[in-house]
Amino acid sequence: MYTQEISIEINNPVDYDEVNDKMCDFAGCVVTNGQRQWYLNASYFDGNRFVWVVSTLEKNSLAPKYDNFYVKKYRKELEKLCGSKLKVRLLGENPYHASKTCTCKKPSCYVLFTDYCSDGSPVSCGDCDGFVPLYKLPGIPDPLGRPTHYDALKWQELYKACDELQMACGFAERWGTKQMQDADSGLSKEGRELCRKFEELTGVPVYYYLYNYRHISCKRDCERPCPDCGGDWLLEEPWHTLYDFCCEKCRLVSNISFEVR
Repeated sequence: MYTQEISIEINNPVDYDEVNDKMCDFAGCVVTNGQRQWYLNASYFDGNRFVWVVSTLEKNSLAPKYDNFYVKKYRKELEKLCGSKLKVRLLGENPYHASKTCTCKKPSCYVLFTDYCSDGSPVSCGDCDGFVPLYKLPGIPDPLGRPTHYDALKWQELYKACDELQMACGFAERWGTKQMQDADSGLSKEGRELCRKFEELTGVPVYYYLYNYRHISCKRDCERPCPDCGGDWLLEEPWHTLYDFCCEKCRLVSNISFEVR
C-alpha cells in the first residue's frame, strides 16, 4: 500500500468551498474506479493549494491512463475551476498496511473475496493470490452504459458490514454469518452476479468465496457437497492455504470451517 499526495493550486478567484465540492466529485470517482483505497483519506488547504492524501495499491494507481470516463470528466472540471493541473506525489510505502498486489500479465482466474479488515481490492488473482486493482479490470457498465466499478465496491462494503456483525458476536451475528455463508443469500446472489459479469468481460473463470464457520467435525465438514449443485468439491490440497473447496461448475470456493481447525 502506498501513500500519495494529490494537490492542485488555486490560481483562479474562486470560492474554496466550490473547490472542495469539486474535489469531492473527483475523489468519489477515483474511489469507484478502484484507484484509491479506503484506509487513508485526509484533505486540507495549504495556502492556495488544496491537498488530498490517499492510499493506493500501486505507485502509479493515479496515473491518467487508468482514469475512466467520470474521473476524466471531474479531473478536467477541477483543473478548469482552479486554473492549474492536478499533481500527484508519492509520499512513501505504508509498512502497516502492506499488501501483495497482483503483477500477473494474464491471470488464469479470479476470486471475489474480502473481509471486515480488508483495505484492498475485492478481487484477488487465482494464480498469485494478490489484490487485483479494479482499474485493471473491465468496468461493469452503469445505467448510462459507461464502465465503472461501483457495483464491486458496493458489494465489498456490504460484505464487510456483514463480517463486522459476525465479529461483534451480538444479536445480528447469526444473520451476518448467514449472509456470508449461504450460497443463495442476498449478499451471495449479488456477489455471484458480479462474478458472472466479470467472467463475461474478462473471459476467465471468476469464483465466489463462501465463508464457513460451522460447529461440526472436520470429517463432517469435508463430506459436505457443493451447496449449489450437490457435487463433490473438496480439493486434494488447499488452494492458496485458504480454499479447501472448489466447484468449477458453480464457481464457488470455500474453506474448512474455522471452528474445527
